[in-house]
Amino acid sequence: DVPEPTGTSGKAIASLSLGVLFFFACLSGVPAILLGRQALSDIALSGGRLRGRGMAIAGIVFGVIGCLVTVALLMPATRSAGEAARRAQCTNNLKQIGLAMHNYHDANASLPTAAITNKNGRPVLSWRVAILPYLESSDLYARFHLDEPWDSPHNLSLVEAMPHVYKCPSDNSLKPGETGYQAVIGPNTGFTPDFKPLQFQDFTDRLANTLLVGESRRHV
Repeated sequence: DVPEPTGTSGKAIASLSLGVLFFFACLSGVPAILLGRQALSDIALSGGRLRGRGMAIAGIVFGVIGCLVTVALLMPATRSAGEAARRAQCTNNLKQIGLAMHNYHDANASLPTAAITNKNGRPVLSWRVAILPYLESSDLYARFHLDEPWDSPHNLSLVEAMPHVYKCPSDNSLKPGETGYQAVIGPNTGFTPDFKPLQFQDFTDRLANTLLVGESRRHV
C-alpha cells in the first residue's frame, strides 16, 4: 500500500513561490528551477509521504519563463552596448592614427605624404606604411621593401600583418588585410595630390579645421 502523504515538500513550495516572481527574472528563476528539481527528487524518494509535485513543476516552468524573459530583454541592450564599444574603438583608432601623424611630423619636420613614391616618383606604398614606426610597428615597417609596390610578392605577404588600429571593429565586412581608414586628399586637407609633404605651419586656418584621415566603407 502507498502511505498517505504526511506533508508537502517545503522545496516545492519555495520553488513555486520563487517561480511566480518571474518579474524578477533570473534572480528568482534560477533558484526556482534548482529547488523544483530537488523537490521532485525528494518527492520521488519519499515513497509517497511527500506531496507537491505539481507545485515543483509549476515553479520550474515559471522559473524558465523568467529566465527567457531576462534573455529577451537583455539581448537588445547587450547588442547596443557592444556596438557602442566597437564604435568607441573605431574613434580611438582614428585618434591613434592622428597621434602617429603628429609624432611623424615631430621626427621628420613634415607630415607623411599620401603615398611613398619610388625613384621615378610613382606611388608604391601608402601613408599607412609610413607611420608604422609611430604605431609601435617598427619591425613590420623594416620588413617592407619601400621601392616596391604594395602588391609586389614580398610586400603583399605583409598585408595581413597590419596593426589592429587600421581595422574598425564595427565594420563587419572587412576582409583580412583590408582597411577603411583612408587619407583625404585635396584642398584644406593634410595631403596633396602631387605628394608634396606639408608642415603644420602650412595650415593657416588651424589644424582643427583640417581633414586628415577618414573612415570609409570603401575598403582598400
